[in-house]
Amino acid sequence: MNLEQLFPEKPEFFISSTNKTYVLRIPNLEDRARFSDIIGQDKEKISEIFTKPHWDVISRLVYRIMKDKSDFLAGVESIIDDDGHETSMMISGPTKLLRSTNMAEGLKMIGALAIAMRAGDPLVDAAMKQAEIEDAKKKTSTLAKSSISSQTNTATLQGNSQGLQ
Repeated sequence: MNLEQLFPEKPEFFISSTNKTYVLRIPNLEDRARFSDIIGQDKEKISEIFTKPHWDVISRLVYRIMKDKSDFLAGVESIIDDDGHETSMMISGPTKLLRSTNMAEGLKMIGALAIAMRAGDPLVDAAMKQAEIEDAKKKTSTLAKSSISSQTNTATLQGNSQGLQ
């Protein structure tokens, strides 16, 4: 049995600018070593990368494990810089990936990365589960505060309307 069989969700995402679906492979040990160089081993930092998107980091991680990178090959581009000068600049594959992705697609890209990284890596899996728990707690807390505030406002309005009668 391979890892793809254990994780039936496919680590893939669609980019409308290329009209293609991109598939991520399950990271091997070399990938995981490189990921450690990029993001470290701190569970909180790993969790933050996914909950408060660090797009430059995410694009590097995604790009590394993309099965098809042919639409995002590095190359020299002529650009006009912030001072209005025409110049040539080397644009990396991960930067080209970011340029072609809108926000909704970027969020799906994060989801695909999470699926791929969680497969077989208990540290990442634990960090992602913790982030999900914290996110759920925040939503519950926000809903509870909103409900109490709404009840208070309703009671205040009812009290004020009775005084007007």
